[in-house]
Amino acid sequence: MKIKGVNWVDDDTLDDEVSDLDFQKKIIEEGKKRDFKKFGRDGMFSVWKKTFRHRGLHFKIKVMRYYVLGEKILHPHKKTHSFFRMGNHRGMYAVLEYPNSMKKIVSFVNSYESELGRYDFLWADTLHTWNDGMNLRQRFELMYKQGKSDIDWWLDDAGKEFAEHIQKTKKDFKRLRNEIKKR
Repeated sequence: MKIKGVNWVDDDTLDDEVSDLDFQKKIIEEGKKRDFKKFGRDGMFSVWKKTFRHRGLHFKIKVMRYYVLGEKILHPHKKTHSFFRMGNHRGMYAVLEYPNSMKKIVSFVNSYESELGRYDFLWADTLHTWNDGMNLRQRFELMYKQGKSDIDWWLDDAGKEFAEHIQKTKKDFKRLRNEIKKR
């Protein structure tokens, strides 16, 4: 899948991601100021991010990279920490997020998430066992498709689903009110 503004060196490396050397420098700087008792020795840094526009609305994809302070960046075939089984061989995974421009819409959808069954509107990641074996490009494309799908749902189906929920709520309310009157 070709995505405008996204260039790949290979299936696990974005052209303009933070280099291994710069990533190592960030880890060293983090180690100098980290409260280990409070935050532990591991964490994640964003090594790439971009905001995309689909049908006039925006979503953001970040590529995150895991680290353990005091350990060298792992060789692709030496997985010494359980986290690396869920990221790609470099401890990287993709995240779908929403930019500030979408905050009101996301907040609105989230306020009805249980009623609509929408628990992850413009919010997902590829840090799950079902993503094991996926390279970074596959993880990225999955989040890209999810972002577009969420926006399509909002523009094409959300209004209908909200209206159906309102109708069902009205019917339930009338039924309960009538039951109480009969007592």
